[in-house]
Amino acid sequence: MSFDEVVVLNVGGTRFETIRGTLTSHPHSMLVKLFHPYSPNQMESAQDGSYFLDRDPETFGQILTFLRYGYIANSSKVDLDKLLIEANYFQLTSLEAKIQEIKSNNLPTVPRDSIKFNVDGTNVMHVTKEKFGDVPFHEILRAAGGVMDNEGAIVVLPDNSDTRPDIDEYQAQSQFYFMQAVNVIEDNGRAKATGPFKKFARRIKALKEEYDDSD
Repeated sequence: MSFDEVVVLNVGGTRFETIRGTLTSHPHSMLVKLFHPYSPNQMESAQDGSYFLDRDPETFGQILTFLRYGYIANSSKVDLDKLLIEANYFQLTSLEAKIQEIKSNNLPTVPRDSIKFNVDGTNVMHVTKEKFGDVPFHEILRAAGGVMDNEGAIVVLPDNSDTRPDIDEYQAQSQFYFMQAVNVIEDNGRAKATGPFKKFARRIKALKEEYDDSD
């Protein structure tokens, strides 16, 4: 049993598939108690190996999106009161806080004009969304490694971050190198990604081409 193990859920008669790591990504939630590999309160599976949850499947789909990406998709079309009940049931305090924030301030769930990045753990940068073309927010998050910090910024680490010779000097220059990568992403020509953030740049550039071709 590992965090990469695929888990099949039967939620109110609807089948969902995810990995154990996604279900246990928010500490202290009921899902951690039920699905963490080392939890003494692990849920027992049915004969077919699935796990049955007697909850609303439509709302649970929104919960899975939040667990995967850290935001509420299409909040204007979501019954936030219903989602708040489910967030409370599963003890997802961060989701509860996000719902209350949206309800009280009518805030967008995903930044519309810019995307916030936590670059190398030292620099918080806002990059206009237009630089990424039609690539959606969740794809940008996935290309960066799928991690957001407590302030909702996408965490982007340089290639081979564990083998840097001079960490202090490197961190001082990380903002410059990251913007180099962003400029390569924005360039619709044949500019090639180089430098310590080239993997991120190449992934996004490939996604831009994919989404442009789908138009």
